[in-house]
Amino acid sequence: MRDVFDVLILARLSFAACLCITASCAEERSPLPPEANFEVFEAQVYPILVRDCGFPACHGSEGRFFQVFGPGRMRLNPNSAISQPATPEEVQAAFDRSRGMLASFNTAEGSLFVRKPLAVDLGGAPHVGATDSGRDVYNDREDRSYNILRSWARAALGQEN
Repeated sequence: MRDVFDVLILARLSFAACLCITASCAEERSPLPPEANFEVFEAQVYPILVRDCGFPACHGSEGRFFQVFGPGRMRLNPNSAISQPATPEEVQAAFDRSRGMLASFNTAEGSLFVRKPLAVDLGGAPHVGATDSGRDVYNDREDRSYNILRSWARAALGQEN
């Protein structure tokens, strides 16, 4: 019985070594969120996220990794009036989580930030959320809002637009 146990340990160690070798040969990806332009995010990206993603049934609910707080949506501070303008903390929270969805990706098109709201048949990632009409957020790669999100992500990852 001890020999079987030793073989299993050796097999696991060999598998782990193969994973390490494979990982070291793979393209290096930073697990840290990239630097990104906060001013562009605040002026162009954040309003889109609040409008298109911040529904109570989607990213405007507790328990979701990617939460969007803001006017007309869930508020970071429950004492904030629903119609009060976004607080700096709400914009910062959305910025930090958006950057987090770019971490570990080499291209914007590969990131969750860009793929999640795009229809799967267009290369998007499976997305539980849908608009009030029951569809993916963006069913067209030419959608102006989608391209604003994509352009911000591309700039954050150092890609040409």
